[in-house]
Amino acid sequence: MVNLPNQKILRIQNKNVKSEQPAFITEDVVEVRRAKLIYYKWISRLMAVLATLSLLYGVCATLAILKLIPNIMFDPQIFVELSDSSSLVKREYINRRMESREKIMVNFIKQYVELRNTYIKDDAEMKKRWLWGGLVSYLSTYEVYKKFEKQFPKVIEELRENQASRSV
Repeated sequence: MVNLPNQKILRIQNKNVKSEQPAFITEDVVEVRRAKLIYYKWISRLMAVLATLSLLYGVCATLAILKLIPNIMFDPQIFVELSDSSSLVKREYINRRMESREKIMVNFIKQYVELRNTYIKDDAEMKKRWLWGGLVSYLSTYEVYKKFEKQFPKVIEELRENQASRSV
């Protein structure tokens, strides 16, 4: 704001107040306002720079992650440890010719037989186990599960009528 020599700026006041003399804006008030404007201008510049740097950092991080994605490799392994210690006894990669394949298959078969032949009184839990997407459907072949699915409503109805439960 440029002030000409001998120029005074009249401060705007409330028109209802008539008893006060007209107040003029002093040079100190103008300097304070000018300083605030300069301060806010520098703050806005700083925020623009920080926003730009943040955006650049995000782009660089995204590009780095996209470059590393092809290097991701899943290597499933079985770790065997003793129950009485925290030491690792054996580490084995999962493939078709692994040594403990038979033991794992036996465990899956036991789990399947147990899930399919255990009846409990909780309908929601039985549906969760036996319906499509449950463990029985996951551990069965498609044809075997379709046969089982046809028997499912009859078995559930029998369980409800008799209020029976069975565990294997």
